Amino acid sequence: MDDRTIKFYDQYAEEFFKATVNADVSGLYERFLQYIPEEGHILDLGCGSGRDSKNFIDRGYKVESVDGSSEMCRLASDYIGQKVRCCRFDEIDYRDEFDGIWACSSLLHVRKEEMKKLLPQLAAALKCGGVLYASFKNGNEEKIEGGRFYSHYTLDELRELAEAEAGMRLQELFLSEDVCPGRTRQWINIILKKFCQPIE
Repeated sequence: MDDRTIKFYDQYAEEFFKATVNADVSGLYERFLQYIPEEGHILDLGCGSGRDSKNFIDRGYKVESVDGSSEMCRLASDYIGQKVRCCRFDEIDYRDEFDGIWACSSLLHVRKEEMKKLLPQLAAALKCGGVLYASFKNGNEEKIEGGRFYSHYTLDELRELAEAEAGMRLQELFLSEDVCPGRTRQWINIILKKFCQPIE
C-alpha cells in the first residue's frame, strides 16, 4: 500500500471511523457468508473501523483483523474487543488458515501491477475451497484521490484478473451502489474461490 495512503488513515482515523462504522453493507455480508461454514475462520483484510469484523464476530465466526494504519488498528481493536494486527497487504504470511478473506474497499489501494503478485499470496492464506471477497470502485484509472491512492477497475479488468493463474476461480462478479449518504459511486464486487489441486 502507498505510504501516503497509510499516512492519510493515520491522520484522519477518527473521522474515517465515524464516517464508516455504521454503513450498512448487510447485503454484501450475505453474498460472502453463504460460502463460509458455521463458526468459520475469516480474515478481515484492511478492516478499517472494524465494522465488518464486529458483525462477523457477533455472528459467531472466528475473525483475524488486520490493517496497515496503526491508528485504525487502535480504534478497531477498541471497537471489536480484540487486538487488530497492524501490517501491510504484502506482509500477509498466513498458510491454509482461513475459510474466507473479506477485503471490503481495501484492495483498491493496491497498484494493479502489485495485485498480480498479491492474489497468489492471498490464495495461499485460504483453506482449500475458501473464498476471497473484494470490492473496487468502478472505473479504469490509477490515481491519488483525496490524499489516498486508488486503483479503479472495470468489470472486464476484474474478470481478466480473476482468470490469471492465482490459484482461485471466479464465483461472482456484480455491481452495487455506494451505501454512504450522499455518494453515488458504483462499486464492483468479486468473489474468488480457491480450488484444490487434484491428488496425483
